[in-house]
Amino acid sequence: MLPCRLRWKKALPFVVMILLVVLAFSPFATYCNFTSPISEQGVKNYVSTNILENQYISQASKAGYVKYTLVLRNNTLLSGNVNFNISALRNEAIAPTGVSYNPSNAYIYITNSFVGNVSVINSRTNTIVKNITVGPRPHRIAFDPSNSYMYVTNCGSYNVSVINSRTNTIVKNITVGASPIGVGYDPDNTYMYVTNSNPGRVSLIDSATNTIVKNITVGSDPIGLAFDPTNAFMYVTNARSGNVSVIDSATNTIVKNITVGSDPIGVAYDPDNSHMYVTNTGSFNVSVIDGSTNTVVESINVSLQPRGIAYDPSNSYMYVTNSESGNVSVIDSTSNKIVNNITVGSGPICLSYDPVNSYMYVADSISNDISIVWTGSNGVSDLSSLVYFSTIGVLAAVVIVSGVVYIKKEKEVKT
Repeated sequence: MLPCRLRWKKALPFVVMILLVVLAFSPFATYCNFTSPISEQGVKNYVSTNILENQYISQASKAGYVKYTLVLRNNTLLSGNVNFNISALRNEAIAPTGVSYNPSNAYIYITNSFVGNVSVINSRTNTIVKNITVGPRPHRIAFDPSNSYMYVTNCGSYNVSVINSRTNTIVKNITVGASPIGVGYDPDNTYMYVTNSNPGRVSLIDSATNTIVKNITVGSDPIGLAFDPTNAFMYVTNARSGNVSVIDSATNTIVKNITVGSDPIGVAYDPDNSHMYVTNTGSFNVSVIDGSTNTVVESINVSLQPRGIAYDPSNSYMYVTNSESGNVSVIDSTSNKIVNNITVGSGPICLSYDPVNSYMYVADSISNDISIVWTGSNGVSDLSSLVYFSTIGVLAAVVIVSGVVYIKKEKEVKT
């Protein structure tokens, strides 16, 4: 009879062969890796269906799903997409509208239109850490990296509240035009651009002094803004005019008005293709503007009343809120095709992406909550890693047991 060490040495090639074969044919060798774009829900689907039925994860799982729902009225975090009785919430209306990510403190800032405050959410715990009282009917909010301030448009008081994000306190209220809605930052001149929907103009705030330096007349009912760093132009959506005003930020003059769909509201820039994406609430589509020519090159049909739009840089997807449909359309900007429609809360308006945790935060104005969509863009989450290592552990156990059985049979044969 061979010594134990020699028996294991003789069995080693057999053990290694089993391990290599199993790993080579293991589906997790393909799907569960740290750079995979497959979402956590995709991993769940894989575990529940693919191991048993050998099916593939759908393309839609890459676009994301609602991982949590944050109820604003009581600061409660719930798993998944939670549907509330809307009629029961009428007396508790908060109406979250604007959303902005602050990279300096990893907080999410939410404007609550009906209660006149801004909720500050810790993105690590996804709970509210503070509510900051601002002016009446706050709508949009934007971050200024030059001073770490958050700028909030107060539609009811015709001013902009400036929040120091280090202390989360208001440092100034700046009077602008009537019914301010949108706000956007220009990194070239460090100005904040504010759309005043009633007089149809854009107010420019010098963030170094927090004073108005200029007012630019644009189209009727301006709403959204987005900056294109390749041409240094600011794009302003004019809802009633059905067009987009293009402002040269070097001279702060309008260089062109681009006709788009009906009632344009939201606008976002895609750095991968240098295109601007404009949501048209009235025509239920998204206009794609080529920034090099400032012409519309494509129109993408989405769901009912598209409003907000945000770009996810890690998967090159555009996320569009459809307020009437209660979902988010996901556009692959490489093909300009819809890859998924994600059901969220009721009345989604704006949204903002957090690159640290791969969450897209969606403000649901009617259900008074925040849908936290995990886009799965930065690799597989903790669950998939757990599944992966658990699977490796199981495979290792199988290999060891197989080796022991082999040695035992060899012993029986020799004796």
